[in-house]
Amino acid sequence: MTGNDAKAAIESMSSLNKEAGELMQHHQVHACTDITGFGLLGHLLGMVKASNIKAVIHADNVPFFEGVLELATGGILPGGTKNNFEYTRPFVHYAENIPAVRQMMLNDAQTSGGLLVSLPAGEAQKFIKALNTWGVPCAVSIGELVASTNRKLK
Repeated sequence: MTGNDAKAAIESMSSLNKEAGELMQHHQVHACTDITGFGLLGHLLGMVKASNIKAVIHADNVPFFEGVLELATGGILPGGTKNNFEYTRPFVHYAENIPAVRQMMLNDAQTSGGLLVSLPAGEAQKFIKALNTWGVPCAVSIGELVASTNRKLK
């Protein structure tokens, strides 16, 4: 990770979710959580565990800071990330084409991540466009929630 990569990560993690929070007031948000120590999949698991839905995440759509995947590939992983991976493992089915390092990073124990927001499909793109207009970096759709009798995340 270069100095510029670290600076971008620090700036992102230092920014507030204020704009996103304000925009949510004007959209049909079903659920929202911030991504912190339990990682993306840990927080997502918390959102869907008690309901009869499953999440389908498009792993290639999940953004990472520049240099992070390279660090993880080199074995530099926080202990919390490893713990998160073990915690979510019974509930997650990873597609065969998702490398082990990316699986681990989907459980990254961040200290200050973005928001995971659930909206109706048609509303999601409007919300992302509004976030982008307001200058919120990295607003993307990473998957969908679908009805299921199987509680495993996919």
